[in-house]
Amino acid sequence: MDAPKISILIPMYNRKHYIEQCIDSVLIQTFQDFEIVVRDDGSTDGSAEFVEENYAAEISAGKIRLKRNGKNLGENPTVIRLFLDAAGKYFAVLHSDDMYLPHALQYLYETAEKFSADIVHTIRFLKSPPGGVIKHGTPLQVMSPETQKVDEVTVMPDDQLSRFKEFFYSSNYFGDIPYTFFRREFVMDNKILVDTRGNYLHWLFLAKVYVKTPEIYYIYRDAPDSKSRSTNQNRAQMYSLERLEESLSKLIEDGADFERLDERYEIFRAHPEFKYLVAARVFNVMTLAYVKGKAYYRDGRVPENVRAVVEKVFKRYFGVHAAYPIFLFHLINFYPYIPSFERAFLIPPPSHP
Repeated sequence: MDAPKISILIPMYNRKHYIEQCIDSVLIQTFQDFEIVVRDDGSTDGSAEFVEENYAAEISAGKIRLKRNGKNLGENPTVIRLFLDAAGKYFAVLHSDDMYLPHALQYLYETAEKFSADIVHTIRFLKSPPGGVIKHGTPLQVMSPETQKVDEVTVMPDDQLSRFKEFFYSSNYFGDIPYTFFRREFVMDNKILVDTRGNYLHWLFLAKVYVKTPEIYYIYRDAPDSKSRSTNQNRAQMYSLERLEESLSKLIEDGADFERLDERYEIFRAHPEFKYLVAARVFNVMTLAYVKGKAYYRDGRVPENVRAVVEKVFKRYFGVHAAYPIFLFHLINFYPYIPSFERAFLIPPPSHP
């Protein structure tokens, strides 16, 4: 069997009540030369079993491939595994509670082929009302959050300074993989198994032909149980201290990559200070995703078990020099919530006679 033109990659975790709409939005595409690869990340709500039972014919025909992680790994490692699963000339990531408009793959494939693009990236998408219900007649909001917009399909400049400015001044949405269509050979040849946020600088710099479009083809579901809308208490329960330790280690190890940017890109040799701007930009996004968004510092306090994990990780990497990085890390993450350092560390006020 010939490889499909497009691989649609769906990372899935506890989305049994949304996955049908997600998969069906791909199956009804006007462009049909594709495969769907669903990778379940240890769901406990029967999501994988639902896909297996309800799409048995498509799985048997090879239209859908269902894979399972041995344990819950998190979104980023699951997406990286999906990249390796992909067989198509192009691939795109579709979140398991989101949807495509029917023309999505036709448009993306024809645009990529027309310009021989490594990447096709859209600046606009649709967002459902809060609650996550999407049916015929549901009003959808047009979202266009990026700073650098285009009014028509545009091949973006390929000089590194222009690319750097776009990276630095764009909103967080710029790095969100679902709004980007990749040529698989480009990703594999450059060894940029990008995660959902952290490494998008590399694909931006390395793409020889980078196309930006205002075309709308993606529907983002504003689901009440999505990570972005969970309550602080629920998020704190969802994410373990083990995951916090893994996330901190990744942040520190990624920091070493920033130090080596000048080995790969001329712009950082010409402007060494840009490395620190990149680090600040990426750390802000990643800390929001890994730490602030998980409410480890809920109620403006530093829980003892969280404090112990942070000290363990930073001392592993920095040894006797860990005290200041630990202080800065705590400061960044609990500062927005607290009126004083004393309250954060549960230091009692001085008593007065």
